[in-house]
Amino acid sequence: MEKIKFIKVPQWAELLMHAFAIVLVVYGSGTIESVLSASERNIIMGTGFAVLIIFQSKVFWWKHVVDITKTGIYIKVNTKKGIRFRFKDILSSSLKKDILTITLKSKEEFEISLKNIDRNDVQELNYLLMSKVIDKIER
Repeated sequence: MEKIKFIKVPQWAELLMHAFAIVLVVYGSGTIESVLSASERNIIMGTGFAVLIIFQSKVFWWKHVVDITKTGIYIKVNTKKGIRFRFKDILSSSLKKDILTITLKSKEEFEISLKNIDRNDVQELNYLLMSKVIDKIER
């Protein structure tokens, strides 16, 4: 049985990472006066872009990954390409055998195969989706 990597980066950490990268890029681009040489500014700007690329590429590091944010979820399980859902668009989710079905408010359905995935991870994913849908209903 294979495991799913659940990623939940706090919103403040994500904002801090993006702000840090933007500061590096702006400073490195020469927009702000500095005593640094052009090659030093290029290194700083490249570092800013590298920080962004590394941070955004986290979903490609694992074969099975679920990335959870405040507003949505990205699911990549048993496929090379994942699917991103906004919680406000999800109407319901159901789990039958090894298939997770996510129904959107637009009545569009997505079936995600969970074959060969650890049962605890399958239940955690389903619980996560159900809890977000219930939270949305209670508001």
